[in-house]
Amino acid sequence: MARFAQLAKQLQSAINHNSEEKILIHTKQWYSKDKHRPITIYQIQQGEGRNKQLLFRTYSQIQMLLYLRDYWYTLNGWEVPHDNEQWEEVKAKYASPKDGEGTS
Repeated sequence: MARFAQLAKQLQSAINHNSEEKILIHTKQWYSKDKHRPITIYQIQQGEGRNKQLLFRTYSQIQMLLYLRDYWYTLNGWEVPHDNEQWEEVKAKYASPKDGEGTS
């Protein structure tokens, strides 16, 4: 698990170094009485102060890393790898729509 956190920090640092809009990774944790263990949620936000926009929310560090990887590829103008069809489904389900997108 420590390796995932280290990779997330490296990706966040690279993204923030090469982008005007900075991203933040927030974690929240609570104890689930049903599952008898701590639960952690990861949120990726962009912007500062009241202008923060939620980009992605998940309970999985791996999904968070895949989102950051895709963000990094998009930022650099590279083709996003499509090596995992399940990831595309997860991304579509949990990613927050940007302003004006997804509305009719």
